[in-house]
Amino acid sequence: MAKKSRKVFATTATAALVASAVAPIASSAAGFSDVTKPEYKTAIDALAEAGILNGYENGTFKPENKVTRGEVAKVITLIRHLEDGTKTPFTDVKAGNWATPYIQTAYANGLIKGVTASKFDPSAPIKRGDLAILLHRADSKFGDVIGNNFPGVELVKATNNTT
Repeated sequence: MAKKSRKVFATTATAALVASAVAPIASSAAGFSDVTKPEYKTAIDALAEAGILNGYENGTFKPENKVTRGEVAKVITLIRHLEDGTKTPFTDVKAGNWATPYIQTAYANGLIKGVTASKFDPSAPIKRGDLAILLHRADSKFGDVIGNNFPGVELVKATNNTT
């Protein structure tokens, strides 16, 4: 894959992960009461409106919280539009947990592994090294892009739609 497309993907995914934490309880799409830093607000509001990020029932987002392994599974699954997975070998990924379908999907698509063969630890903060591995795996899954063929770039240029 071209270096530029990897950089675009890594930047997008990192912005989603660094600027935010994905909460298990839904709130309104945007306008979180505790998101006031401009460098966070634009990214968080856009990702919330796209349905990738959620806040808490009390209208907060908690942008300073650490991002968990389960939250990363959700973000990467939604950003990549991955197909559903149905099971994992992880005994701590329980039915009914908000993160379970995302963990199953990311696992089925070869993006995540557990902290052990039978444990995923969805509530634990993700380590930087684990995030780097996940982003690398997700980046290498763009099999539909051949060489430097990015037809979407020409479309954006032709329509002058760069905002």
